[in-house]
Amino acid sequence: MRRFLRATLILFCVAGWAATAQADPPPSAKQRLIGKVCNLIEAHAVGNGLPKDFFARLIWKESRFDPNAVSPVGAEGIAQFMPGTAKMRG
Repeated sequence: MRRFLRATLILFCVAGWAATAQADPPPSAKQRLIGKVCNLIEAHAVGNGLPKDFFARLIWKESRFDPNAVSPVGAEGIAQFMPGTAKMRG
């Protein structure tokens, strides 16, 4: 009987500990977007002979990888193109 009580107590302790231990939270939408942007930066920088670290830092400085960023002078998007330039470049 004591063995059963001890085993039950251990089981409850382990179950309680397991319930409080949490897995890593899933990445947020912003984290997933940043991961995709970094992958695209690397692929296109390497494909065009550009230094990927510089390219990534430049885009981070411009918009913090926010595709909805708008500067005080009207530059838009992740790379902060002016609307006319963006239209011209496609």
